[in-house]
This record gives sequence, structure tokens and C-alpha cells, in this order.
Amino acid sequence: MSKKRGVIEIQFNWIFVLIVGGLIILFFLGVVRTQKKVAETKISATISTDLRAILSGVEVSTQTASLIDIPKTEIEFDCEGYRVGGIGGMRPIASFSPNLIKSNKLMSWAVPWSVPYRVMNLVYLTSPDVRYIIVDDSGAVGDDSLADKLYSTLPQDLVVEDGQERLLMNKEIILDGVDPGDKNNYKVRYVFFKNNPSMIPNIPLYFDKLRGDVTAIEIGPIPAGSLEGYGKIIFYKQESGAFDFAKSDETESTIYYFGKPSLIAAIFAEDVDSYTCNMQRAFKKLWFITKIYLDRTNALKNSLDLPMDCDSSYTPGIGFLETIRDNAVLSSQGPLISADILPISNATPSLADKNDMAQKLSCPEIY
Repeated sequence: MSKKRGVIEIQFNWIFVLIVGGLIILFFLGVVRTQKKVAETKISATISTDLRAILSGVEVSTQTASLIDIPKTEIEFDCEGYRVGGIGGMRPIASFSPNLIKSNKLMSWAVPWSVPYRVMNLVYLTSPDVRYIIVDDSGAVGDDSLADKLYSTLPQDLVVEDGQERLLMNKEIILDGVDPGDKNNYKVRYVFFKNNPSMIPNIPLYFDKLRGDVTAIEIGPIPAGSLEGYGKIIFYKQESGAFDFAKSDETESTIYYFGKPSLIAAIFAEDVDSYTCNMQRAFKKLWFITKIYLDRTNALKNSLDLPMDCDSSYTPGIGFLETIRDNAVLSSQGPLISADILPISNATPSLADKNDMAQKLSCPEIY
């Protein structure tokens, strides 16, 4: 009987040891997971803070494309801002980017948007891991086609740092019908001009793995042949191995732009909704600045201290400013349609002429 009791006690002791040991292991595993989560949160908070500082700097810089090293992570962007590991931050006033950047490098670029006076910088963000394919349907690369002009307008593909070449912007230009090949990118954006992407029979099969991350835009400048001024852009999505309208139909997938910086913005924007949201912010800023110039020009027109000749600049200039102001309000609140963008495009060069006239007449300038 005593031997049985001894065996039971030994078995009980081993069971107790196993239970206590398991609890200790679980405790330390919990500590490790907690520490890992705390470390990841700290890294995310640091990246978020650094990104906020970077974007603030980009907003006031001009025509500068920079390659920024960041800890390898995933940064999510939407209309409201960005998130790093669940920690959010506000976007710049108008910035255009893919909805996801997962890389240890970030390209930032800012270009001033003027209508005709400076309104703000439009900010573009991307990663060297996102591929941009510009399709030239003119028949020969390098013939000063729209595709060539656009390729030259974008930041250079390579930069040299410490004697080493580094990829800044993953851009390329190919002739229509040429197989671009697979370079193992997680996002691909096609840019077309004349050819309608929805008429292209299929997207290369090796892009099927991207499952919706192959997108396209079709640029239609008005007048044709220039990247400046006014035009329309249609957004497309990957659908069953081919391109289809990004939204329900062509009208819903189409926006109108004014000025080359706003055209460039469509190349970087994730989709038509992201583009529209951020350009609405830009048009709101345009409305605000135009209102300031309009009040100033009205005051100049009514001034008794200026020569009568100045009125030949100010009176029509006020009309052009009112056109820009009224249509900027509409564009800041609704879809970017031709009826609202075209009047701004038409008024801009006319206002610039009246501003030049005021200068020649030795009158205070309109802007």
C-alpha cells in the first residue's frame, strides 16, 4: 500500500511540474509577444512621426524629388491620411500616392500648381517597388511624342549616392504592343495616350498574380499634343485579365484636369476617388487664394490714387478672377467635370495677359 502511495505521489509531482513549467513558458511567451508588440508600436510611431516631418518638408519644397530610407514596413494611404501599423497621421493638403507603400524606400516629389498665380505644391509619393509603364503609340521611342515628353517630365529613374546608383522612380517607356515583362513588382501602373486600354485584349498572364494591382490611366490632352493646360483622364482597373473602367462606366471613371502638375498627380494616385478627393483640396485652396486677389483687385480698381489707364487691366481681370473663384468652388465640392474645369483653363491665360498689361502701364499687378 505504501509503495502505491509513493508511485501516486511521484506521478502527482511530475504532473505538478509539467503544469507549473507550462505556465512559466506561457508567461514568458506572453512577455515576448507583449515586448514585440510594444517594439512594433514604437517603430510604427517613429515612422509615423518621421513621415509627418518628411511630408511637411515636401509641402514647402519645389521641384525636388528625393529618395528617403525608411524602416521596411507597410504604409497605408487613403483620402484622410496615412497609417503605419495602425498609427495614423494626416495627409498633406493635396498628396497623391498608391494606397499601399511596402518598402524600405520612399520617393517624394513636389511640383507647384499655378492658376496662373501659385496656389500650392502638389505632393507625389511612391516607392521604387511600384512600376510605371508609359506606352508610346507614336511608332518610335524618342520622337518627341507625348509619351516621351511625359517620361522626361517625371523624376529621373536613377540617382547616384555615395558612388552607387539607386533606383529613384521605377519608370519606363515602351512601344505599343511590346511585352513589358515581369519584374516582380507589387503594383504596376500603365499610362496610355491615344489607345483605349479597354480595347487591349488582355493583360499579360504573369500579372494575374497581382489581383487588381495592375491599373491604367488614359490621358487625353486638349488640345492634343501638349501636356500643358486642360484635358481628361480615364482610370482603368484590372478585371479578368483585361482592363475595364475603374468604376461603373466611362463617365464615372473620368476626371478633367488643369495644368501639368494635376495631370502628373493622376499617374501617382491610386484611383479616381483618391485623385478627386485630393484635387478637391487643391481647388479649395485655389478658391481661397483667388478670393484674396479678387478683393485686392477690387480695392485697386476703386483707388483714386491710380491712373485711369489701370482700369483697362483691372475691370476684365476682376471678371476672370470671378470665373476662377466660382468654378474653383464647384470643383472643390463635386466631381471634376469639364463644365467646371474648362472655364478656369480659359480664364487663366487671359488673366495673365491683364496682369502683364498692368505691369506695362506701371500699375500695381493683379497678382
